[in-house]
Amino acid sequence: MRSLLLLVTAVTCGVSVFGQTAIPDRMNAAAALIEQGHYAEAIASLKTIEQSSSLSDHERGRAETLLGLAYKDTGHVLEAEQSYEMALTALAHDGLKSLDYARALSCLGSLKLESGDLESGARELRQAAQVENQLNDHVGLTTVDLHLVSIAINRKHWREAGRYLEAAKAQASLSGPDARALSPDIDGTTGWLASATGHTSEAVSAYTDALEDCKEVYGVQHPLTGWAYLLAGKANAMNDDVASGLADMRAGLAILEDTVGTRNAKYLTGELAYAKVLEQSGMHPEAEQVHAEASRSLVSLHGPECLNCTVSVWSLQNR
Repeated sequence: MRSLLLLVTAVTCGVSVFGQTAIPDRMNAAAALIEQGHYAEAIASLKTIEQSSSLSDHERGRAETLLGLAYKDTGHVLEAEQSYEMALTALAHDGLKSLDYARALSCLGSLKLESGDLESGARELRQAAQVENQLNDHVGLTTVDLHLVSIAINRKHWREAGRYLEAAKAQASLSGPDARALSPDIDGTTGWLASATGHTSEAVSAYTDALEDCKEVYGVQHPLTGWAYLLAGKANAMNDDVASGLADMRAGLAILEDTVGTRNAKYLTGELAYAKVLEQSGMHPEAEQVHAEASRSLVSLHGPECLNCTVSVWSLQNR
């Protein structure tokens, strides 16, 4: 979702540069479909745009980056990487001076992080940050810092994670009207770090803040709001409030079912986390059934490697 904010900004900026043409309008519409979780429609639209012979290099690069984001969110990692690489090729004439190039590089770095390639991901994110720093792109720098938090958490470098989180907060405070839209990611990442370091009360507070942020920024019936409910619920359960945890997780799954459907990695990963809390509450038969059905569906959709994957921000890993 952080990457989508970057891409929506880039597409919107393109309207003023290239004029009110059909292509930027169609890319804005595709970005909205991705944000709402309507991935198949977004991919179909973007592939049609991709085939247009009238695209400028900038427009092609933006379309490919959005396509990569849609592929990533649906678990098609190879297709996402190919789209990001095509975006970088289309935007390469501006090299490291192009904000669009930096943002495509940031998306590719994020993808590599989620695929477990921390070294390549960090390298590409830092290259993106060099450009964003030159252009005073505080939104982009916030995003890079938040991704660097995730690297530090995965490496258990807690102090480093804290430093990057503070840097992200500082950059977000300078991002003007986009600051509010960054708040779910700031609070969600704060919750992840607190949870990872065993500070369960702080995790509940931060994830609750992220949930309220999502309601304000995106509305209640939105995939990221559903995801925030799941994380808040898991945090409550870890803090020994299992009843509240189950209620929040049920609310989150209901929102995800309504917005992205049940044949979606986010929904199914949420069910795996829900099964763990059911087990914690003593509801063993129901927990086993939910876990078994979600596992089979995830394997059917994306293969066995997705059973322990992180499919969105702020980490809902089921290891």
